[in-house]
Amino acid sequence: MLIGVYLVAVFLVRSCIGSWHEELMFPDKEDPSNYDGLLMLKDVEHVSDILHENRNSMLLVAIYSKTCSQSYDFLLKLKEVDETLALMFGQKNESDHGLSGPALPTQYPPFIAKIDSKNVDSSWIKTLAVTFYPSLLFFRQVGEETIVMDYMGRQEEPKDIIDTIFHYWYRFNLGPVFQASSLQEVKSMIETNGPRMLQHVSPAWNPDYTLEERETISWLMTSDEDTLDPYIVLLQCQMLEQEQDSYTAFSDLATTTATQRNMALFSIVNDCSALGSDGDIVAFSVSPETWEVKRIATMQSHHASMYQFAVEMTSPSIMFYDRFSVAPIAFPMYRKVHAVLFVRLDKDDAISHKAIRSLRRACQKHKVESIAIKEDMVCLVVPETETRLLTYFDVDIWTPLDAKLSKRMPIQPLLPVLLITDQRKEGHFIRYYLNATHLVKDINSSIPTFLREFQNGVLSPEIKSSQKPVRTNKQGVEIITGLSFSETVIARRENHTLLYLYSPTCGHCKRFSVLWNELSQIVRAVEWDVDIMQMDITENEIRDARIAVDPAFLPAVYYFPAGSKEQAVPFDLEDRFGDTVGRLRDPFDVLDWMLSVGEFEENKMLQEIQKLDGVHQSVA
Repeated sequence: MLIGVYLVAVFLVRSCIGSWHEELMFPDKEDPSNYDGLLMLKDVEHVSDILHENRNSMLLVAIYSKTCSQSYDFLLKLKEVDETLALMFGQKNESDHGLSGPALPTQYPPFIAKIDSKNVDSSWIKTLAVTFYPSLLFFRQVGEETIVMDYMGRQEEPKDIIDTIFHYWYRFNLGPVFQASSLQEVKSMIETNGPRMLQHVSPAWNPDYTLEERETISWLMTSDEDTLDPYIVLLQCQMLEQEQDSYTAFSDLATTTATQRNMALFSIVNDCSALGSDGDIVAFSVSPETWEVKRIATMQSHHASMYQFAVEMTSPSIMFYDRFSVAPIAFPMYRKVHAVLFVRLDKDDAISHKAIRSLRRACQKHKVESIAIKEDMVCLVVPETETRLLTYFDVDIWTPLDAKLSKRMPIQPLLPVLLITDQRKEGHFIRYYLNATHLVKDINSSIPTFLREFQNGVLSPEIKSSQKPVRTNKQGVEIITGLSFSETVIARRENHTLLYLYSPTCGHCKRFSVLWNELSQIVRAVEWDVDIMQMDITENEIRDARIAVDPAFLPAVYYFPAGSKEQAVPFDLEDRFGDTVGRLRDPFDVLDWMLSVGEFEENKMLQEIQKLDGVHQSVA
């Protein structure tokens, strides 16, 4: 049985979709099935066979297509990786090849193999979310199950792939919690194996970047003040002197953070004199330059927030965003606050360069202080080429093409823009913007001031909202906006409110809108104190610290009981298809649900509903 562990996505090199091409062999090149010397897998069952024979090993599989010309060069790259690993794991003499580092255990070497996508059932490819070739996946055996793990890391050079293999190999073959007898043994392990156990993640170049753009990114992100963030190791005393729940939690933490390369977790099982009591966790920093180990913080065994402690210890200072290697580090579920600087990708843009330097200093200062204030923040630089992100966050850009077409340049600068997103409160996604006009006035002070004001809770969040005034349609439905939400819903404390969230392009929404209008007419007929409202969620958002309104699907209906209006009750009754309001056919179904979750003069209202429902049924 194959179980996929989908941590973020399948990360790819510059690639193509093989099924879109005609069946062509690579021009003037050999068939990739026999030219690189890699282990060729015949089918999916072959994966399981290999892992059953080598139960403690790990298998990296390249899924390729002969219809994709990039497969040829990529498999040659993997051939070099395979040969290097054979040297490093003692299968050949590495001393003759300029490789450094201690000998590695030869009984558990990682294997590299390839499989032609045509030899695999298409449903298997779809299950693993492989849509581009060539693609990399890790496989390992756990009991009787074959576990599939996404390859997360750079793939540009053989060394990038080797670094990623070692990260996975150490975490999943020897870890995820490494065992040592004492702190001194941990220091010895780090001194000996540090470069293989702990790594910094470098951005994976977007394959569409030109050489000039790559040079520009390097220039933007380089500073005389640059210092690499220290690695973090967490040590837990495990002397079996108390309940072992904290040991289990520590192991769970190691599994959850296993893809994080700048952190490693150790259990100390013999001499805890340098740590404290059984179950205590101590954080140490490790210098990337000297591998010196320094103690920085302690968490008592009774402390409940082990995850939060780890997050606080490992906040990166600043990273250049890419979808391949940085995204999974920057956006795991346990990181809730992000400071994102959107910049131009222009070698002559000194303003963006200064803004990045200012953000770097502010984030490094915050990183030092975060241990005391217990507030994690990830700092990112996002280039204007990431148009999906800019569009999602409503960040406007002005390209040379815009200038050429309109024959003018914008009066005010549009980039750089600093955005802070806060998801610490469940169901809330709050945004704060520092626009270019205010940012560039004094770059050295505007950015650190903005971050400090966010930490002090004095910033006002940005609300996405249509500028249209509130209006009421012929059926009595009030059409509200993000900005008018508080005055139309929250402020009317004496009335109940039913709010319908929709998208103009949603098919179910168009049908449900008819039902919603009928519902409004019914409520008006019986003169209930219930406001019927609707909001276009594509143009508006609800950002109120007191309530959480964040629908996963549309259409969506929320009920706000009269009173404080701080409770938003979602319509969550599902039909046999798993839908909520999307397939409702009768407006009385909504009223019945509202009566079941609200507080009303039930007998009177039920009588009125039954009377109206009888008329409704006879007409229908």
